Amino acid sequence: MAKNADLVRALRAELELSSATAIVIHRLTSDFKYKELQPGTIGKVAATLNGALSKVWVCEKLIAQSGTIQDLFVSRTGPKLLFAESDSWSSLYPEDGDGWLDVKGAFIGPTGPYQLKAPEARAAKLEERGTA
Repeated sequence: MAKNADLVRALRAELELSSATAIVIHRLTSDFKYKELQPGTIGKVAATLNGALSKVWVCEKLIAQSGTIQDLFVSRTGPKLLFAESDSWSSLYPEDGDGWLDVKGAFIGPTGPYQLKAPEARAAKLEERGTA
């Protein structure tokens, strides 16, 4: 999880350097149905990227700037990845065109960023099922 946190912090720092401030946010339901379009800022997106609460994972649904959604093919067959002091992880094999990473940010509440699930449990479910 330390490498994940490092990557999330690096992405947040890069976003905070962006000169673009106004962006368009496409809000979707949890089952990827279009909900609404709203104005936003890079800062609002960057605020969701908390090293302990955000996860980097393989992207299976690519959301375009227009809000359209493209299903990406990611194979989960092949050998498992073995790590010391950990269960084996699925090997993911996307084709080059489907090889995107998805950064799943935290929710922002009145007291700051939060997640509905503990970071360790969320990471385990992402690895096991591809969804948290």
